[in-house]
Amino acid sequence: MRLMLIGIGDCGCRVAREFADLNAVARKKRRVNIVTCAYAVNNDQVVLQEVTKSGHDWLKPVFIRGSTEAEESSEAGARVMRQEGERVMLAMRLGAFVDTDAFLLVAGAAGSLGSGGVPVLAQLLKERRVDKPVYALIILPFDSELDDPRRVHNTAVCLKSIDKLVDAVILVDNGGVGSAVDVSAAKNRDKA
Repeated sequence: MRLMLIGIGDCGCRVAREFADLNAVARKKRRVNIVTCAYAVNNDQVVLQEVTKSGHDWLKPVFIRGSTEAEESSEAGARVMRQEGERVMLAMRLGAFVDTDAFLLVAGAAGSLGSGGVPVLAQLLKERRVDKPVYALIILPFDSELDDPRRVHNTAVCLKSIDKLVDAVILVDNGGVGSAVDVSAAKNRDKA
């Protein structure tokens, strides 16, 4: 299965960069392309520059206007994505839709743009690309973030809204991700 990857928000963009690295290894060592095209969608230009710096030339940045800093809520993220959804869809129209079997949206559940934007973008994709499945990879908050009521609220809203819109939801427990998993992932990447 070949995926079009769309990272949304800070967390989603950073995970999309990791997918870019894995795809580069798969292309080099196995001559397999897993990702047809990848996008990093964010309203923070610093993060976009970081994730698309040299070596990640095929991870395309999509800068969207609008700020979520005043509220830092999933509602603010949804509002920004509704306003900028057409810009994102236009940026992706040049992507490899024909070669793509499915879409994978990646976002953090605790932040504002990721948690609020992923359901909006999922709905746009489902409406316009009805023949292709849309999957969501949602990263749950770190244990330390669970003390912040806004993060808990954003996570709850994200999970409740995304479940109804996509074909499958994959959850990543950030509280359970530690150095052992990181080392294992690095070893697996080296073996690929």
